[in-house]
Amino acid sequence: MNQKDYERVKRQIEDRYRADLDALERIRELTNGSFSQAESSANPEGLPDKVKQAVSDVDEAVFTKRTLTNHLRKSDPTIPQSIQNAVGGILKRMKDAGEIREVRVGKGKRATEYGKLNGHQPAAAPRPLSLDE
Repeated sequence: MNQKDYERVKRQIEDRYRADLDALERIRELTNGSFSQAESSANPEGLPDKVKQAVSDVDEAVFTKRTLTNHLRKSDPTIPQSIQNAVGGILKRMKDAGEIREVRVGKGKRATEYGKLNGHQPAAAPRPLSLDE
């Protein structure tokens, strides 16, 4: 690449950058600089409590983040589908806390499957092994 090519490519990049900034500014002007609450916050207030309630309400023995998101959306249509990843994070924290169990680890496009604990109680802490056992 010589100096002339460098200057040409640099000018093209700068032009695209300016065009993108202009487009963004036009969008802001068209929306009067206001963005809805749903767009600015993907997680509805109290989502962890809603997910915990959905876990106890769901009829399936095995469920995924998609299953629970659909269950939540049936009970409250204002909940966006975009919370599915947040639901997945809450389920992982519930599993780590021993509130639910992991049935099958997700891989690729297959989602992690979770299940309720027997009696819906958190798992007991494992008993330490003694040297006599």
